Order: sequence, then C-alpha cells, then structure tokens
Amino acid sequence: MSTISEPKRCPKCGGPIPAEAPQGLCPRCLLQQVCVPTEAGNSASAKSAPPTHEELAAAFPQLEILELIGQGGMGFVFKARQPKIERLVALKILPQSLAADPAFAERFTREGRVLARLNHPNIVTLHDFGEAGGFFYLLMEFVDGVNLRQAMKVGRFTPAQALAVVPMICEALQFAHNEGILHRDIKPENILLDSKGRVKIADFGIAKLVEAEESPLGQLGTAGPVPVANLTKAGKVLGTPQYMAPEQLEHPQDVDQRADIYSLGVVFYEMLTGELPLGRFAPPSEKSTVDPRVDEVVLRTLEKERERRTKSAGEVKTQVETIASSTSIAAANRPVIASAATAQLKPDRFWRWFGVVVLALMAIPVAIAILGMLAGIVIPSFAKARHRAQANHQQQLALLAVTNPVPASAETWSPAVAPGSMPDLQKILGEAKDFMSKGTYEEALQRHIWYHNHALEIDPAQTGVRLSFALSDWMELGRRYPRAKQALIEIRDNKTREIAQGRGYSEMVQEVQAINHALQDDDATYALFQTIREKDPKLAEQSYFYLETLLVSKGEYQWCFSHMGAPQGRFNMIRQSFDMERDSQKRMAEMRQKTAQQLAAMSQQHGLTNSWSPPDTSAMMKKSAEDRFVGHTLQLIEILVATSHKPEAEGIRDQAVNILDDPRLKSSVDDAAQKIGN
Repeated sequence: MSTISEPKRCPKCGGPIPAEAPQGLCPRCLLQQVCVPTEAGNSASAKSAPPTHEELAAAFPQLEILELIGQGGMGFVFKARQPKIERLVALKILPQSLAADPAFAERFTREGRVLARLNHPNIVTLHDFGEAGGFFYLLMEFVDGVNLRQAMKVGRFTPAQALAVVPMICEALQFAHNEGILHRDIKPENILLDSKGRVKIADFGIAKLVEAEESPLGQLGTAGPVPVANLTKAGKVLGTPQYMAPEQLEHPQDVDQRADIYSLGVVFYEMLTGELPLGRFAPPSEKSTVDPRVDEVVLRTLEKERERRTKSAGEVKTQVETIASSTSIAAANRPVIASAATAQLKPDRFWRWFGVVVLALMAIPVAIAILGMLAGIVIPSFAKARHRAQANHQQQLALLAVTNPVPASAETWSPAVAPGSMPDLQKILGEAKDFMSKGTYEEALQRHIWYHNHALEIDPAQTGVRLSFALSDWMELGRRYPRAKQALIEIRDNKTREIAQGRGYSEMVQEVQAINHALQDDDATYALFQTIREKDPKLAEQSYFYLETLLVSKGEYQWCFSHMGAPQGRFNMIRQSFDMERDSQKRMAEMRQKTAQQLAAMSQQHGLTNSWSPPDTSAMMKKSAEDRFVGHTLQLIEILVATSHKPEAEGIRDQAVNILDDPRLKSSVDDAAQKIGN
C-alpha cells in the first residue's frame, strides 16, 4: 500500500510547491519576482545627485513627477504623469555636465530629431525632447515591466522563449537601420519586456545618424559597410564592452549595422546558455536543448570579422522564425500536462511568466476542431455536432486555464499596421464579432483586450464606445467563453488595485464602475468608493458624476449633496445635455430625409423602383434621450428631498416639467419623499 506524501509548501506564501518545480522554487513567488518594475541602475558613473522634486516641478509644470526609477552614466530617469491626457511617461534628464559643451545643444537637437523617427511597436517611443529649466531632457514612453536582465535572473530562458523574443528585437533593429540609425548598446538592460509580454528596445540615446550616400537606406544589410557621421568626439567608445563588436572597440567611428548584429548575437547566446560568449565558447546546443540549427545562426552573428557576419537583423529574424516554426522545435518545447504523480518536467522547461508557451497548446483546440468536422460527417445533424464540438472545446480551454500561468487578460495580439499609419479601431471590433460568431473565441478576446488597452491612445473619443458597446460585446463573449469573463475580471482587479494604492484617476474609476456594472457587481464599486473616500478624497470628488447613480441607490445623499455643486447648476448641466441630444437627433432626421430624397431621385432617374430607405430610429433615440433626462433629474430631486432641501427640489421639478411633460417628473417630489420615508 502506497502513501501520498504531503506536498511541500512555500515558506513565503504558504502555497503548495509542485514536485516538478525547478530547484524547489514556488511558481507563484517566482512569477511575482519577475513582474517587479524595472530596477533602477546604480552606475558608479552617475556621481551627481538627481534633481530635486521642486526643480523638476518648476522646469516641467505640465508633468506630475512620481518617482525616480533609474540612474546611470546617461543621467536620471523619472516616472511621471501627464495629467491633461492621463498618460504615464518616462522623463530622462541628461547630466548637466553635458551642457558645458558648446556644441552639445546643436548635437542634441540633431540627434533628437533623428530618434523621433523611430515609431515602431518594439521601440520605446520618444514623445518629446528639448531643454527646460536648464535640463536637457527626453520624454519617452513609460514601459511597465522588467528588462531582460531581470527576467534572466529568475532562470534561463527556454529555447522556445528565446526564439520568440529574438525576432521582435530583430524587427526593431531592422526598422531603425532602415531609418539610418544604429543603437550601439544592445544588451539585456536595454531590452524591456512589458506587462503584456511585448518586447521594446530602450535607450537609443547613443545611436548615431547613419549617412546614406554610400548605401541606400532601403538596402541596409545587402550593401557594404555604412559609415557613421562624425557626431561625437573623435575616438570615443560608446557601448558596453562585453556586448560590443570587435570593430566597435577598436575603431568606434568605423561601424555599421553589423555592430548591432554582433551585440544581438551576444544577447541571444546568453538567453540560451546563461553565459557570455567569451574566449573559445561552445555552440549553444552543447549547453542547452536548443535545435542544433540555431548554432549556425548564433555563431554567424558572433563572427569576429564583420564581412563574415550576418548582414541584417531581418536576415536573423527570418532564420530564427524558420527554425521556431518547425516541428522539431515545437515538439522539443511543448509543455506536458500530467498528474502530480507522473509529471517529470525538466527544470529548464518549467513554465515561467513569459507567455510564449501558450503557442504549444494550440494543438489541443486544433484536434478538437478536427473531431468536430468528423462528427459532422457521422451525425446527420451537422449543426448539433458542431455545437457539441465547440462545447468540448470550451471545456478543454477551461481545464487548460487551470494549469496555464499566463493571465487571461495578457495581450498576445496586435494589429499589423504599415509604418506611419494607424489601426482601424472599428475594423478590430468588427473582427472580434466575426471571430465570436465563428466560435474562434480566443481570437475575439485578443481583439477586445487590444482595443481596451490602446483605443484611447489612437482616438480619445472612444471612451464611450469602450465602456458601452465594446463592453457589451465583451460580456456576450464571456457568456460563451469563460476565459473572456475572467480577463475582464483581471483587468477590473488590476485597476482597482492601482486605485486603492493611490495610483488611480477619475477615468480609471469610471472604467472600473462600467466593468463592475456589466459584471453585475455594483457592490464592488461601492466598496472601492468607500476606500478612495477615506484615502483620496480629491479623487472621490473628481469621480462623482461617474458614481452618482450608485451612490443615490446606496443612500449616500448627504455626501452627494456636498459634492454635486449648486443644485441649479447641476440641473443646468442635465438640461444642456438633453438639449444637445435633441439637436443631434434633429440633424440626423434631416440627414435621413435628405438621403431618402436623393435615393428616390436616383431611382426615378434610372427608372428603378426604390424599395429601401434609411431606417428610422428617431423614435427610439428620442425615448432614450428623454429617459436619461428624467432619470438624472429624478436622482437630483431625490438627493434634495433626502437632505431637507424640498423647496429646491420643487423648483427643479417645475423647470423639468416645462421642458418635458412627463408624469414621472410631475410626481417626482412626492415619489422621492415616499421612497426615503420623509
């Protein structure tokens, strides 16, 4: 008779530690460790003290400086917020000693304009640069995540993970090279992994303008060496020695894009082996389980003679993707789902936080789809068979979610967009609906997640759509696909946590309120309100209009009265909103009539019978606007009656009745008194 021993438990979180966990590490604590914010550097070269908060506030009044997040030889980096557009940014302050160089301002302006051209999803965006308050600064995209060095500290990357990260680095480098820009300091500290699993290259601050006379920019990598313009002091070596190409160390002014390729090779080798390729080093396959074909790719990037080295980042990307997509790589790195008694995963294949392992699980839904097709042949009713196959599909996905460490809300998809163009937001929402109708639910979910995360960056007017129509579609997806609902809950919880920790703002409160309402969990919003009322009264006041309906339903009359402003002013806002809706409806009715007349004229001109006209939604829209006007007015009257301001309530009732003859308004004061027991 065998006995099952009690599983080991983590001394930190108390959770069970699986038998297959590498070196007995707790998976939960391991994931939390890798998700800490990017650590600040402590370079010895940064000897000067950082600017004070007062100095920064005076120099950058448009920013809210939050904290110092990094410092080094290239200056100080602060996390900041742009309150006007509610955007987090990274403010990089360059060392003030640079300003002593008379030529620096001209060089800084010239190089800043070059760096502003780097608009790519895998490159940290430069929003602005210049001089303010005696500081030369770069205002950049804030990346919430970790750098590659921090990720590697947790443990060696699996081959599959390394082969997924490298192509994204290549895309960024190839884009920069095509723009005539070298990085010249590619290393793990400058490669960021954000909280959504995306790769972004940071610190192009030492990249230099590449002259195009000897090689067309569009053919970088196929032509010969591309010289670098003399924008720095003669003979100055820029970069990190362990990651620099030999020619960059020996002749720093005679480098081209292949110097970045060499640095990429060092990073690639380090991800696969956990070591730097120093001296006589072994091929990666001798130190890891990677496919031996990767050896040639890595070793060519590390050729000492640049003429023998791979010529372009695009070439490296193609080679890596070809190997990664082959059957041997997929089989070698596919995670195994087994019981605790049979699971024997190797340590270097343990599921880390990075979500690339999800790709290996695609074999299961594919198999289910095949079973569904076979069922359609065997069973007379194909529709019933397809329904059963989709139900099984969802059961399998639910089981996988238990063992899958990747959050349901992780963003693993982004639209393919040509450089300089913007994603089509309505097309993305349309694709989400199409995928849902076809039963391809994960694809639909990814589009909703991307839209929720990025729509306001492209069009701030999408707020209403995100929190109404798009949210309604997401909830419908959640009814069919539990993982979609879980993703929405995770997003809600993350935002709630940020607000409770003092990092929230009114629009974030609005989003949490809308999600909770869709989830039929208004009590969660009320609990959040109680927290911010205690910890951040200013935020509570700013969020009043998003919470008014909920607070009235919870009997928070006195608080509402003290924060809504003057009663007449509040009613004026309600009335103005109603007037604007009615004006909009009038214009739409006129447009509909004009369109119908044009269609009729065209039909008559061509001898056709026009049986179609634009749908008339005016009655529905009219009722919707009236219901909103009545509802907001009733809330205001209820607040006034409950706080012993009945005369003001009666005056607003009379004004409202003059605007809209509605029985609900006529009895509003008496109804409110009866409701609250006055």
